[in-house]
Amino acid sequence: MKKTKLIFIYALVLFILCSCGHAPSQDITESATLSSSQTSSSAKESENLLTNESATQNKITSKNTTDPQSAEGYCFVTIDIRNIKNNINILKSEKKPFVTSDGYILKETKVKISDGDTALDILKKACKENKCTDNCKYCENGIQLESTYTADYDSYYIEGIHQIYGMDCGSMSGWMFSVNGTLSNEAVSDCTVKSGDRIDFAYSCNMGADIG
Repeated sequence: MKKTKLIFIYALVLFILCSCGHAPSQDITESATLSSSQTSSSAKESENLLTNESATQNKITSKNTTDPQSAEGYCFVTIDIRNIKNNINILKSEKKPFVTSDGYILKETKVKISDGDTALDILKKACKENKCTDNCKYCENGIQLESTYTADYDSYYIEGIHQIYGMDCGSMSGWMFSVNGTLSNEAVSDCTVKSGDRIDFAYSCNMGADIG
């Protein structure tokens, strides 16, 4: 009887403990683990979403970014007188006001090209549409340009740009031009250019030996 009573009391204690919430500790642990797993999964989904959005944005940016130097329908023109600055001591004194401070009359500038345009056509457009790098008083209506036709060669050559002419800086000085880095042996009015070409008009003080 005494043993039966003890068993009853032990069973009663177990029942009370279960009623007070001490027994389902395993359920609580499983619930916490599930909650942690759900949180981790949500974090990963958010991270993946942000990564995908970032990749999409980068793709769009890459697609919409164009290099202006490769723009279709344009040439790129430079007018360079750095050789004059290097030989300023032999330049005619009356021409010194036309020498720009940085050695460029026009730094690389994009010019619209039309079918059949020659290097001279592009130069005319560049001079008409722009002013020199010093924005001087002589360029109020664009950069001065003079070219002359020669019947013997049925072509034009450049006499002067920005009031600087051949023979102004020595007996072997004058204007020359190159296309994509190669000095041209054609007349400026005979050299047909294409979209994307870089045309550099440079003043030489030594028959082209100081260019390139």
